[in-house]
Amino acid sequence: MSLENFIIPFEVIRKDQKFKIIVKGFENKEKTVFQTDKEGLIKKEIINTHLDEFDIKINENVVHPLFIIKIENKEFIIGERTLNIDGMNNFRDMGGYETVNGKYVKWSMLYRSDHIHNATENGIASLKELGLKTIIDYRSEDERRKYPNKNISNDIDIFCLDPDAHTAELAAQFTSNKENEDENLVNKIIDQKEKGALINRYDI
Repeated sequence: MSLENFIIPFEVIRKDQKFKIIVKGFENKEKTVFQTDKEGLIKKEIINTHLDEFDIKINENVVHPLFIIKIENKEFIIGERTLNIDGMNNFRDMGGYETVNGKYVKWSMLYRSDHIHNATENGIASLKELGLKTIIDYRSEDERRKYPNKNISNDIDIFCLDPDAHTAELAAQFTSNKENEDENLVNKIIDQKEKGALINRYDI
C-alpha cells in the first residue's frame, strides 16, 4: 500500500474550543461545515467558505466533536486525529481513512493510545465521555504488572494480547506536530524499516 493511502485530505487541529480546518485537494471550492454526531445524523451549520484553511469555534465543551464538511456533491465526516486526554500520549482516533472498497472507517469507533496508567482524573473522565466498550491491551504481562491500567468503567470488556509489534511500539513513542502527523508517522516507520532499525519492544 502506498503512502497516499494513509493520508486523508483534511486536518483538524484543536486549541481549546477553536478548531483549525485544513483542506487539501479541493482548492478554492465552496465548503460548508456542520457540527454533527458520529453517525452524521445531526447537522448544525457553522461556516460556509471558499478558503482552504480556516478556523471554527463551538460553544459546547465536548471531548471529541465531529464535523461534516460538504464540498460540491460530496460529504465527509472529519474530526481531530489526536485527542487531548490528560496524562496520556498519542491517543488517536483511527476514523476517516479510506478502505480498499472506497468506504471510510467510522470516527469514534476505534482508538489507539499508550497505556492508561498515567491518565489523570480529568483524563479518565474524558475516556468515560467517549463511551468506550472494549479495551485490547497489547502490552506484555510484565508491562501490565508494572503499569496497570486505571479503571474507566466496570462495563468495559478488556482483552490482553502480547504481539511482538514493532510498529505499535514506535507509534506509542511517537510525538509530532499535529500538522501532517499521519504522514510524519508513516514516514518515520518507513525510514526505520529501510535502516533495519525498527524498535523492538523487548529492547526498551
